[in-house]
Amino acid sequence: MEYIQPKDNRLLIDEYHCLLKAYSYRQKAIDGVLDNFRQFKSFCFMSATPILPSFKPSCLEDVPEIQADWGDSQEKMNVELQQTNKPYSLAANIINAYKRDGFITSKEGVKSYEAFFFINSVTDIVNILKYCNLSKDDVRIICANTPENHEKLTGYDISNSRSPKKKFNFITSKSFEGADYYSETGLCFVVSSASNPYTLASIDTDIP
Repeated sequence: MEYIQPKDNRLLIDEYHCLLKAYSYRQKAIDGVLDNFRQFKSFCFMSATPILPSFKPSCLEDVPEIQADWGDSQEKMNVELQQTNKPYSLAANIINAYKRDGFITSKEGVKSYEAFFFINSVTDIVNILKYCNLSKDDVRIICANTPENHEKLTGYDISNSRSPKKKFNFITSKSFEGADYYSETGLCFVVSSASNPYTLASIDTDIP
């Protein structure tokens, strides 16, 4: 803010529920937002998964809340929960079914030719790639572009949400939020394991 005139600018905080989720490790940055947002010409805190009233920061209590009602025009998302003590084996079985037949058929009878796996562990993604014998031409891997991940993913490329989609798309928390993926036939698989804190994921907040 020392480089701008806040009163000349409008402030938009997108996915503002992340303020609550990230506060334990980004307290200084988030306090900076909450201490200064009223200095701007206007401000808006926006999210498709807003913070519940009981958890909303007190500094936002007097901010009017506007809800966008999209009616019933959108298609309903069907979510099927499968509980297993071997989540990565289940993911591998799904991949092998795609490889065997070229597609899988959803319960609604729709043939899917592309799979999107949301897994917040590069190490676990690598294990699945090797187990299923997937080449870099088969997969798009979206994760942090760091030397450590490049080393783990030797022989594979690190992509981003704008890269061309592949038959198998693996997405870490780098793009759980704030990114859109378009596919005519894609199915999403959220792989969440309780054995690793990084792979715990909730479909109602982490992957809206």
